[in-house]
Amino acid sequence: CLGVRDVTALSDFINLYFLPGLVVGCIYALGAILYQLATGRLPFGVPARMRKVIQESLDFAAETAA
Repeated sequence: CLGVRDVTALSDFINLYFLPGLVVGCIYALGAILYQLATGRLPFGVPARMRKVIQESLDFAAETAA
């Protein structure tokens, strides 16, 4: 059975290490994916039709941001 200290330690681990690490990891992964999409360096084969849709989306985003 878990005691109060064990539950507090688990809660501290989740709140102070696990969740912040998960958030930072997601941000890095999203940044890497967006960088690869923006530069066209994709590690896997992307069909030409999908590549065209991605490029049109990036162009639209650049036009609306400017």
